[in-house]
Amino acid sequence: MENKIKLQQILMCLLGLIAACGTYRENWKKQLHYLRLTELTVTHSLQQHIELRDSHKVKYADDEFFLQDDREIMERLGYSERQKTAVIKEYLLFQGCRSKSNKQYAFHIGTTENRLMRAHDSITFSVEVEALYSLSILLLKHNVRISPVLINKTTGRVCNYNRMEMDEIYSLYRKWFVIFEQNKFKRFVWPLKNSNYGWLGESDAPLELVSTL
Repeated sequence: MENKIKLQQILMCLLGLIAACGTYRENWKKQLHYLRLTELTVTHSLQQHIELRDSHKVKYADDEFFLQDDREIMERLGYSERQKTAVIKEYLLFQGCRSKSNKQYAFHIGTTENRLMRAHDSITFSVEVEALYSLSILLLKHNVRISPVLINKTTGRVCNYNRMEMDEIYSLYRKWFVIFEQNKFKRFVWPLKNSNYGWLGESDAPLELVSTL
């Protein structure tokens, strides 16, 4: 009986995930050339994350720390400006993919204080939040102080799983990308600048943006 209940719970989770990511999956088949979703894993919940299709091509020394961010992987593989821009554009296709992300970022992502807070409060993030976070990291110099937690600056609440707020945030990022293209990918402006939203840790110190891809 217990196994039957567990099976039913898994099936219900799968149905929910299909509904949540239905629109995304159609886009994925047609438009994702550089990114892909990993297979679903089942622990306490269904989890997956985004990865670069070429990530397996990176070779590491035996004594080298191998948990690299997409930005570092693209540098190692010599991605061109056109390829990096395509990756940024593909990140925006993950809107509405609400499965829990099991993405592991390198140890230097976010401040120690914020990492401890996330662990203490059990703050998780979805694949659609992961996509915007990975995109944002590409815009920052190596000292990445922000964490994958989106905050409503007015209420102070986490909005990682708030559908209306996530749609607003994706809209801000898409508007930013249009301007980004018009500027020929040379002058970066923070996507959430002057908005009602921000990343955890964004106010701790000025964000240093890269000047170009």
